[in-house]
Amino acid sequence: MFNTEYYDDKTQRCETIEEFKNEIVPELESLREQWRQKVLQMLEETGYTKVKFAKLCNVSRQTLDKWCKGISMPDKREQYLKIGMAANYGIEEMNLLLQRYGRYSGLYSKTLEDCVCMFVLQQNYGAESYEKYQYILNRIKDNIFGFDAESEDITTAKFDEKLARVEGENELERFITENIALFSLTYRKLYSRIKLEREERMHYKTDSEAVAAENFRSNIQKSMSEMNQNKWEPRRNKIICFGLHLGMDVDEINELLALAHMEPLCAKNIYESAIIFAVQNVFLSLDDESDNLPWDIYESVKNLLKQLQWPEIEDFLSEKEEKKDEQQASNN
Repeated sequence: MFNTEYYDDKTQRCETIEEFKNEIVPELESLREQWRQKVLQMLEETGYTKVKFAKLCNVSRQTLDKWCKGISMPDKREQYLKIGMAANYGIEEMNLLLQRYGRYSGLYSKTLEDCVCMFVLQQNYGAESYEKYQYILNRIKDNIFGFDAESEDITTAKFDEKLARVEGENELERFITENIALFSLTYRKLYSRIKLEREERMHYKTDSEAVAAENFRSNIQKSMSEMNQNKWEPRRNKIICFGLHLGMDVDEINELLALAHMEPLCAKNIYESAIIFAVQNVFLSLDDESDNLPWDIYESVKNLLKQLQWPEIEDFLSEKEEKKDEQQASNN
């Protein structure tokens, strides 16, 4: 397996969907076989049935079967967190899961979700880990918005040490309350950047473009309102999708991710590689005199990705699909 720079360069050299399928997909799909072996290993180590493990991971039995057969693999970082908690992993094991199989960054204590996740992993809640994670997160996160105080200048290593000494949910809540400014800063910076981008990109000329712009404005405004009201968490796939809706190129999407303390789009991640290719392909195909309308770019990227015939891509671009899968899991 080559390094990220190799795949990034190779992905950017692809000019057609056929070239991407032939040159990139076969190499990246080897990750699915690695994931198949990892899932089977987790089932063996935990002793869980497939039904039990699927429920703990908040996926349907059908999704787990696809993982076990090497047909597909998780398409979101948050799914790996659920899986690691279902397997009762510690922080080191969770980081390995994220980095080796998802090609994502490890846990970062200065983001609220990862901070709570690290605490939960340290407490050894077992099969209740994910439920505890959601409970604690929902209990705490209402406090992080609208806080304007300056945060303490502290290194990540030092912050990790302080978090490791936290014992009990009440102490965690106090710890996070004491550091609200640090967590809130990430949300405020991201919200401000998205708001600015939205205002700059809301231009249209024809009647048909006006209708598209109105739909675009409505969707973006709803998401921004939810974010401002603490109902929208800056998760990786949501930030990427926001960038697509705003008509951003790869570098601009990476800037959004950086504001949330996340690594750039990763060409070694099979789904993000497809997004890198599609975004670049769409921008290269734009007429130099076009207005680069954000809804045109998003739809073009989406239509191009559909040609790969990966249902996971549809899931990645749609929160509705994720909720549907979790609903199926709850019915198993």
